[in-house]
Formats: sequence, structure tokens, C-alpha cells
Amino acid sequence: MSEQRAQLSALLGRVRTRWRLLVALRAWAHAAAAACLVLALALLAHRLIVPEGIALILLWSVAGVGALTCLAAVIPPIQRAPRDLQLARFIEEQCPDLDDVLVTAVGEEASGSDPVAVAVVDEALRRVRGIDRSRIVSDAALRRSGLMAGAAVSALLILAAFSAGPAGQAARLFGIYLSPDRLALSVSPGDVRIRGGDSLRVVAKVSSIGALVPVMSVSEGPEWRQTPMEAVPEGFAVAFEKVERGFRYSVSAAGTATREYTVTVVRPPHVERIDLRYEYPPAFRMPARKEEDGGDIYGPAGTRVQVTVHTDRPVARAALNLTGRQPLALELRDTVLEGELIIAEDGSYRVALTDADGLSNPGDTEYFIRTLQDRPPDVRIIRPASDRQVTPVEEVSIEASVEDDFGVAALDLVYAIGAGPEKVLPFQRDGLSTAVLGRRTVYLEDMAVRPGDVVAYYARARDVSQGKRSTEARSDMFFLEVTPFEQELVASQSQGAGGGGALGNLEDLAQRQKDIVTATWNLDRRGREAGGRSDEDIRAVDRAQRDVRAGALAALAQLRGASDLRRRPVAGQVASDAMLEATGRAAEAMARAHLQLQALNTSDALPHEMAALNELLRAQAEVRRREVQQQANGAGGRVANRQKQDFSSLFDRELARQQQTNYETSDRPETRRESSEDSDAIEKIRELTRRQDALNRRQQELAKNRANMPADQLRRELERLTREQGELRRQAEELARQLQQRAEARGRQGGDSGNQATRELQQISEDMQGAASELRRENPQEASARGNRAAERLRDLERRMRGAQPDDRRRAVGEMQLESRQLADAQRRLTDDPAAASGGDDRADRSRRLAAAQERLAERTERLEQGVRQLARTAQDADPREQSALQDAVREIGEQRPSQRMRSAARAEQQQPGAKPEGENIARVLDRLADRLGAAGGLSEDSERLTEKLARVRQLREDLTDLDEQLSELRGRAGDSTGAARGRSGQPGSGEQGSGVQEGDAREPWQTARDLLNELRNESRLESLVPEANGFDPGRSAPGTEAWKQDFARWDELKLQVGVALERAERDTADQLRDQQSRDRLNAGATQTVPEAYRRLVEKYYRALASGSDKK
Repeated sequence: MSEQRAQLSALLGRVRTRWRLLVALRAWAHAAAAACLVLALALLAHRLIVPEGIALILLWSVAGVGALTCLAAVIPPIQRAPRDLQLARFIEEQCPDLDDVLVTAVGEEASGSDPVAVAVVDEALRRVRGIDRSRIVSDAALRRSGLMAGAAVSALLILAAFSAGPAGQAARLFGIYLSPDRLALSVSPGDVRIRGGDSLRVVAKVSSIGALVPVMSVSEGPEWRQTPMEAVPEGFAVAFEKVERGFRYSVSAAGTATREYTVTVVRPPHVERIDLRYEYPPAFRMPARKEEDGGDIYGPAGTRVQVTVHTDRPVARAALNLTGRQPLALELRDTVLEGELIIAEDGSYRVALTDADGLSNPGDTEYFIRTLQDRPPDVRIIRPASDRQVTPVEEVSIEASVEDDFGVAALDLVYAIGAGPEKVLPFQRDGLSTAVLGRRTVYLEDMAVRPGDVVAYYARARDVSQGKRSTEARSDMFFLEVTPFEQELVASQSQGAGGGGALGNLEDLAQRQKDIVTATWNLDRRGREAGGRSDEDIRAVDRAQRDVRAGALAALAQLRGASDLRRRPVAGQVASDAMLEATGRAAEAMARAHLQLQALNTSDALPHEMAALNELLRAQAEVRRREVQQQANGAGGRVANRQKQDFSSLFDRELARQQQTNYETSDRPETRRESSEDSDAIEKIRELTRRQDALNRRQQELAKNRANMPADQLRRELERLTREQGELRRQAEELARQLQQRAEARGRQGGDSGNQATRELQQISEDMQGAASELRRENPQEASARGNRAAERLRDLERRMRGAQPDDRRRAVGEMQLESRQLADAQRRLTDDPAAASGGDDRADRSRRLAAAQERLAERTERLEQGVRQLARTAQDADPREQSALQDAVREIGEQRPSQRMRSAARAEQQQPGAKPEGENIARVLDRLADRLGAAGGLSEDSERLTEKLARVRQLREDLTDLDEQLSELRGRAGDSTGAARGRSGQPGSGEQGSGVQEGDAREPWQTARDLLNELRNESRLESLVPEANGFDPGRSAPGTEAWKQDFARWDELKLQVGVALERAERDTADQLRDQQSRDRLNAGATQTVPEAYRRLVEKYYRALASGSDKK
């Protein structure tokens, strides 16, 4: 029995051994895998975070403890062994066919020699011996567990090998923290003096290598900031790219820190300012000139230049390092260095400085030395800046400016009347020898001109002689068109009748001929220069002259036909027609000019072109004269064909004249003197703005075209722009000094505004200086930006100064009102331009001209809008009525946006030539704006009432004109369809359809006429002027609705009578408004009006002068 039990125990022991081997292998695999995970995470953190110091120690301490804990977890499963009963049940679970015999046998093991127990044990042994051990603990499971355990242990060994380095570093670092005396730390360069702007590199070396990274602490004041040092081959380092300020620093590592080191920044001496004094050669006869805060040297060869350099501190040595020449030593006087050089050729120089500490500055800035060539003078007409229409007794003030490199010897005004000889008048000069401003007043009465003459004029300048012949330059040519004195009366009494088409054709021909004269003049002027002649351009002008001559011949034929139809035998009538003769002479002069242009002879072609222009203007004046005569005789033509002139031009002239001579209140002499000084300052600011804007445009053009310019030309243009910008800066500084002196003389009253203007001018001078510096750096784009900023500040300053005083503000309001009226007139003329409606091959060209003119009007309107807004902002101290009127004007601008609408009209004209513009609506907006400004200027209630009445009458006239155009179109369609309709009278329905005119088309104009006449009846002020309107009803006059059945006879008669009545109402209202405005203006309590008899005598006198008759 005991033997059987021993065999059973041995069998269970073998099974237990295989089971414990399987459990041990699995436990080792799991423990090794867990340890691998811990080490892998530690390595990943070490790679990503790169811990240093305490962090490194903590990371690998946690990793080591975690890995050991995972490995220690394998011991309990290995030590735990199952009991025999548990093992028997395990075997029974793996081999169910034992039927619990083994469990029973193990349980009966303690029963002794009981036969039943012995039988059970024997049966269990028999069955167990027949079972394969792999059924209980399979060999595959053992192999699989062995492989897993081997792989896990291998991975653990590999990770342990990778972790050995970081873990060792952590261990050594831990040892250093335990014993700091083991660490040796050295820093270089320690205390150091460094030149400002240089780089600095601080290197630290530690005796222990590994994960110990020193930290550098830097202090530029009371606070410290820490920066880890980077590992380099020689240790650890921190680099400073550019040191501008001194600082303190120290290095620490593992609880050990060095002492504080100091970095001291030292700077070499540098140049603060360079002053130049030019002494020109005696042949130039130019005074010495001093330039402060400059550097670049510009002058003719042989000029002696004294260079004065101001430094920030005393220096030991200084010299001018000249390009291609020996250095020029400078004389030392504390912080002022002086030297002298002579301009011989183009070059450059640098200022080299060395101080007592040995710090040297070789010169960061290179200054140019440029030899200026004697270029021709630059002469321009600045006022008037465009062609003008004048009367035969008018006085015209002409201003011209000229600039030259070395001096202006002469500045003359050259003029010619028509094709007559040129005459020379010297300008009254003002300004420096190199920049001269000339003024001259031309008295047309002394020239014996007559209506239709044209006076062409230009400015001619000659520079100083420098051992050679003086160079002469000419400005652009401008024209004074002499118009009849009666033109003003026509504009104020009616809008012209008859001859409108002839006048429009002649105006177009005169404008085109004027363009030809200007082009020929420019070509002739350019041809006088070397290489400036262009034969192709002359041929293009010749082609244009042929076209204008063809137009003149066509106009002549048209005028002759119209003259034959109009001519009636009247007693005393002169058979000759001056208008036809003038047009014929113009065509003949054009033919002669064409022959000269064919020969490429511009000088000889100019007199003939001028003669043609003069004759065209005389013919145009004859047309206007005939219009005056027709209106005086009451023989006006169709209202729809009249020239749309109105009272605005007369009002503008009257307003401008009163603003130039009258004052709102009487002033003391001191007040008038201060006002004159302020006006003079405002005028100077305006002139600075104009010149700065012109300079900005030239800079922008240079920036745009510099890629295509030769290097020499680019350099010369940059030098010229730099010199002009410097001159503007000097003038701005001089004006600032003058304003400062005036503010000090006035004391506290007015001193604050003067000081503010001085400060703003100083800022503007700084902007100009910046623009000049950018030009020296050859950066015209940035220079233009700075110049634009200076120009905007100048404009703001001008607006503030104009709005500071009530008189100036009222004067500004008057000028804006005048500008608004002129813009409205110009918009109406542009809308009614006959060229806009004409066809032919040149329609696109005319559309481009109209679009360009519309764009120019938009620019003027935009400037007007800006001025009104600025004036409204500065009128805080004005009376409430003036403020309210200005705010209404600003609101009108914001709601109507006239400048934007003008630009939209210009774009529409370019995209769709001949499109119907909204010019009349824009003109009405500008008229309303002028009325608002008039209210701001102090109009009385009666003046406002008359202004509204005048606007109402004008609106009625415009409605009448629009209605007549609609009825004229309806009449034309009726004439076209009458024959067809009557020819088909036997075919009911077809004639009506064939006429092409719908019933609504014929009814709508008549309904409009009915509404207009009803409106005239309801207008109480016009009821007595239009008695004819009461007996007219278009519904009864027209027997049918078809176009060919309409009766136009009564409408033509009524239209003429209503038009004359409206003209009379407009004239009377305008006279009342003018008288009321004269009464509104006060001067020391006296009225501005004059006796009516005296006014009529003055008008009669000027008419006699204009017509050339004897004065009685």
C-alpha cells in the first residue's frame, strides 16, 4: 500500500515541477516586460525633455526603482507551490476521463490500509500512468512561455544597456550634489570691455562632464534673468550677437556659482553733424553759402568747401578719407573738427575718428562729392497756371519761378498778340540768386487788344555766364483769350439764343488749334536741345493740323449756308460777314502752317498757327456779339439750342472782387497788419505745399522709371531732387522762425496758435529732412512717402490757420462758395459739350477727353469737400448759424458724394462713349452746396429767400429745356411717320402700327407740359409773367394720340414766350439778390452800394472800351 502511495506522490511531483516551471516562465516574462516599459518611458522622457540637474536625478531614480519593483514581483509566484489535492483537481480538469478517481485517491491517502482505499489508489495509478504528461502541462505552453521570458529578458538587457549612460550621469550628478567640492567651474572672458555693437561670447568649463549644464544669470538692472548655456566643444557657452548696453553676469552649476562679472560697453566717437561752407570761384559771382547739418557736397569744379565736423566727444585723431586721394587731416578743437577741400571731380569721403582710448570709427556713412554741371535753368509759370479768358480792359498778374544751379541772370515775360511779333517785359524779381520768383502785371488796355484776340505768353530765363555763353530756357506757353465785355452781360441776362451750334463748333476748333500751337511750341523748344528733335512727332502735329483745317472748312461751309438762309435785305446792313471772313482767314493760316510742318519747320509754323487761332477766336467773339444783338432786339431762338450759361459766372466774379477788397467789419491798423501777416504766412505755406506736391510727383516718377534710366542720369536727378528738398526744408525752417518771432511780439494773445504753428512747421521740416536723407540713400519711393506726409501736414496747417480767425474763415467760405459755383458751371459745360454728341471716327478720342476733364473736375471737387469738412471742424468758436450752415454743407457732401459721382461718370464715359451722364444732377448738387456755404458766409434772410427763388427759377428753366427736347424728339418721329401713316389711311390699324410711335410715347411729353404749366400757374411770383400759359391745354390742342396728329405750332409760340418770361424773372431775381448781398456787406458801417446812375455810366464806359468806340 505504501509503495503505491509513493508512486502516486512521485507522479504528482513531476506534474508539480512542470506546472511551477510554466508559472515561473510566465512570471519572468511579465516582470521583464514591465521593467522594459519603465525603462523605455524613462529613455523617451530623457530624449524629449532632456532633463538636467535635479530633474535628471529624479527621473532615473524613479525609473530604477520602478524597474526593480517589477522584477521583484516575480518572486511570490515562484515560491508558491500547490498542494497534492489542488494538483489532483488540476489534473482532473485537464483529463476529465479520470472521473475524480485521482482526487478520491489523494483524499483517501490518509485512510490507511482500508481495502477500498487501496483499490481506489490502484485504480488512480492505473489510469494516471496511461495519461500523457503533455495533456496536463503541454510542451507547447512551456516552449511558448520560455520564448516569451527569453525575449523579455533580452529586451530588458538591451534597454538597461541604453539606460546605463543617463543613469550613470544621474548617479554622478547625485554624487556632485552630495559633495560640491568635487566640481571645478571656470568662466571666460570674465570682466571685459567691449565696443558697442560688437558680439560677445561667454564660455564656461566644468571639471565634471555629463548632464551638468551651467546656467548664466544676467542683470541689466535690478532684475536678473537666467539663461541655460549651450554645450560646445570647449565647454558651455552663451553668445550675444550685438551688445549695446553694459551688464553683469555670473555662472552657476550644481549649487556652485561664480562671482559676478561686469561687461562694460565702450563706443568709438561718432559724427553728430556736418556743416559745409561753399566759396565759389570768382567767375561765378556767387556769394558764399553755408549749409548746416549736411554732408553731401555739391558744387562746380574749383569750389572751396570748408568742412566742419561736430563729434559727440573729443577725439585724438581725425581725417577725411577721400576716395582715390590721400586722407585729409582735420584740425582738432575739442569736439569741433575743421578741414578744407576743393571740388575737382566726383567722389566720396568718410570721416575717420580715433579717441584717446584707441577706439576708432572708420566712418559708417559715406558722403558724396558731386561736381555740378551747368544745366539750363528750370523755369515755370506758376500763376495763372492755365489759360484764361479776359476782357480787353483786364489786369492780369503773372508769376513765374526759375531755379538754376549757379544763378539766374535774367527772367523775362515774352508775349505776342496773335501772330504779331514777340515783346519782352522783365519780371520783378524776388528770392535768392539761384531760386527766383518773378511777378509782372499785364495791362491789356495798354496792348490795344480787341475781342477775339489771343495773347500767347511764356517765361524766359537765362543763367549767369561762366566763361561761356549763357544758357536760355523757356517755360510752357499759355494763352489769354480776349472775350467781349458783353459776354458777362449775356451771362447775366440770358442764356443765349441762336448760333449755339456754330459757337460750339468754333469753340471745339479753337481748343484743338490751341493744342496744336502748344504741341508745336513744345517741339520747337525741345528741338533747340541737342538730340531733342523728333520728326515723327512733328508729322503727328501736321496730321492734326490737317484735321483741324478740314473741320474749319466744314464749319465755314455750314456758316455760309446758315448765313444765306438768315440774310434778309435790311437798310444799312453791311454785306460782309466778319465771322465768315475770320473763319476763312483761319483756314488759310492753317494751310500755311501745314506747309511749314510738312517741311519739319516748327519755328516758321508757329506764327501761322497763332494767326489761325486768333482768327478762330475772333469768329467765336463775332458769334457771341451776334447773340447779344439778337437778345437785345428780342429775337431769341429756340430755347433748347441756347448755350446754357447762367448767372453763376457773374456772381463768381462779383464775389471774388468783393472778397479781395471788402471786409466784414472795420479793423484797427494793428489788426489789419496782423491779418496781413497771417495771410502772408498762409500764402507761403500754400506755396510750400504746391512745391512739395510737385517734388513728390517727380520723386514718384523717378522711382517708377529708375530701372530704365542710365546711371549718370539717375544720379543727376537724385542730386537735383535732394537739393530742391533741402531748399524746401530751409524755407520751412525760416517760416517757423518768422512765426515764432511774431508770436513773441504779440505776447500771450495769439501766441499759443503761433507756437503751435511753429512746432508743426518744425515737424514738417523733420519730414522734409527725412525725405532728403532717403534721396541720398537713392530711395525715391520712401522719400516720396515722407514728402507726402509733409505735404499733408502743410495742408492741415493751412486749413487751421485759415479757420483760426473769423475774417479768414469767412474769406475761406467765400472762396469755397466761388469754387463750388465754378465747378457747377464747368460741369454743365462738360455735360452740354457738343463734342459729346457728335459721331465719327474721333468719337472715342473725344470721349477720352471728356472723361479726363471729368476726372479733373472730380479732383477739384474732392479738394473742395476736404476743405469744407476741415473748415467745419475748425469753426467751433463761430456763431451757431454759421456752424449750422457748415454742418449742413458737410451733410450735403456726405449724402450726395459729388466727387464720387463725377468719377463714376468719367468711368461710364470711358466704358460707354456717348452715354447720357448725370452731369446736370451733379451741377445742381454743387449749386446747393454753394447756397449752404453762402448761408455760412452770413447771408440775411432776404438773401436766402432770393437765393431759393433764383434756384427755383433756374429749375423751371431746366425743366422747360428738357421738355422741349422731348417734344422735339416727338416732332421728329412724327415727321418720319406722317407720310407712311397717311399713305396707309385706307388700311385701318396698319398705319398706326407702322408709324412706330406708341400711344404712351405721344401722351407722356404732353402730360409733362401740362404739369409744368400748372406749376407755373401755381407759382405766385411767376403768374403775372406767364399770362399766355392760362389759355393753353395740350389735351385740347392735340386732336389725337398718334405722334403725327400732334399740333406743335402753339407749343413753339408758348415755349418762346415762357422762356423769355423765365429769363426776365431770373434777371430780376439776380439783380435783387446782388443788391441785397451788397447791403449785407458792411465796411465801417457804410453801405457798399453805389448810385444806379453811376453804375450805368461805368458800364457804358467799359462797353465803349470793349467795342473800341469813342468815349464821350
